[in-house]
Amino acid sequence: MLCNTPCFLNALAYKSVILNEDLEIIFINDDWKDYILKSEKNVENNSIGLNYIQLIKRLNKSAADYFSDIECGIKNVILNEEDKFELEYPEYSPAETAWFKLIVTPFADGALIMHEDITDRKNAETALKIKEEQYKTIFNSAPIGMLVEDPEGNILEVNEALCNMTGYSKQELEGDNIFNQLVGPERVEEAKKDIEIILSGQDLEFNLDNTNKNGKHYYTHFKETKINLPDSGTGILSMQVDLTSLRIKEKKLEFLSYHDQLTGLYNRAFFDQELKRLDEQEQLPLSLVVIDVNGLKMINDAHGHLTGDKLIKKAAAVLKSSLREDDILARFGGDEFALILPQTPEKDAEKIIKRIKEKSAKVKIRDKNLSLGIGFATKTEMSQDIEEIFNKADDNMYKDKISKNKNREEFKR
Repeated sequence: MLCNTPCFLNALAYKSVILNEDLEIIFINDDWKDYILKSEKNVENNSIGLNYIQLIKRLNKSAADYFSDIECGIKNVILNEEDKFELEYPEYSPAETAWFKLIVTPFADGALIMHEDITDRKNAETALKIKEEQYKTIFNSAPIGMLVEDPEGNILEVNEALCNMTGYSKQELEGDNIFNQLVGPERVEEAKKDIEIILSGQDLEFNLDNTNKNGKHYYTHFKETKINLPDSGTGILSMQVDLTSLRIKEKKLEFLSYHDQLTGLYNRAFFDQELKRLDEQEQLPLSLVVIDVNGLKMINDAHGHLTGDKLIKKAAAVLKSSLREDDILARFGGDEFALILPQTPEKDAEKIIKRIKEKSAKVKIRDKNLSLGIGFATKTEMSQDIEEIFNKADDNMYKDKISKNKNREEFKR
């Protein structure tokens, strides 16, 4: 069998040697011979007859930390204390660092030693490790919330930003399931469908109102995508941006665009928009009411604009408390207000106006009664122009103001 050994060795893909029981090299293959020649160490007889441990100490001093383990492993295999011994070790040179895997198996009374070049694999592992470290750095330091889950919704990893958003710690979330703490019961079925869609390869983006661990509401934009997990399985990366402050600003801007700042009532822009929307057959009869606060200029001149503002606020409170749920009240600016009364015939509009007058008579400013000029008009047919109805209500308001001019003195100092 030994006479065929050189052929057997040359068939191996690695540089290989055979040792006797004294750890002396008795056979080598061509790959090992080439390695010896390139080493420039003037190894006699291509290493045949040399002690393997002593030789590798000469050839690869950079692996000194591994020599003891290598010698022990080879002896254990020769003594049949181990069926196989494997060890990965580096070999440094000025040009590069190579990595080899030492594989020792029993052979006759000695051992077969193979040296597998694993440099490419080690370099790939190093590159992968660098990428993983970069990923972890990006993941953990990202300013947006990030969560990795498996197909069943089990949470594999979260970053600090997500913990800050949800109020939960990493320890509370990692290892738990999204359906236990992060997904409300009203959205469980929808979330399960979302998981199926994402795992099919389709990314999802959506916004959600959420409640964190402490009961605080926050508004989030989600982008979720399918990813490959380290164990070769598939999972989902959920990226979450907290839009709460932006939404608050948007709502504030939206409120300001449709509301009067002094009274909090709707403004002219909202009134005009709603008037167009309600100008339909099903809303008839549609009554419009125009109201003017009498004596505002005199109050401002005599007592200052702060007192005038109080008068406007009191008038707004009277009007608001006199209306039904579906009625629309707006302040046009200055001393003028307007009402839209859907499905309200003249008779019912008169009742509402009477209620307003009764309540306003009980309100005083600087010991003077609140006085309002009020006019209304009702649209009963779609052929009637809504602007003409409004103008008619406005004209009726001015007629009412004129009739109350005699009361103007009560607003003077």
